[in-house]
Amino acid sequence: MEENRSAWVVQAAPAQGFPELFYFDVDSGLLLRHDSIVATSDGNVLSEHRYSHYVTVDGVEVPSLLRHHDAHFDWQVKFTEIRQNVPIDSSKFAKPSAHQPAHK
Repeated sequence: MEENRSAWVVQAAPAQGFPELFYFDVDSGLLLRHDSIVATSDGNVLSEHRYSHYVTVDGVEVPSLLRHHDAHFDWQVKFTEIRQNVPIDSSKFAKPSAHQPAHK
């Protein structure tokens, strides 16, 4: 959780597998953290995701800073621009043509 933030903790327990924990800020209701167990070749690893620096985009609160921590990796992503429902040209989804070898 964010330092010094009170949170509600929701445990989601599947029929099989490991439960996941979701931490929601008591004051704002926003998601602060998500913990899960991930199966890896090294065994089961705790994966922790933290969400912060929420901004309002089209009336919806979204986190602009995502941080990840587990036994193998630490990384973070900071979004400088967030837009929703942006039109995307359909050509971006076209299957690329097969590479043709050059003839001499």
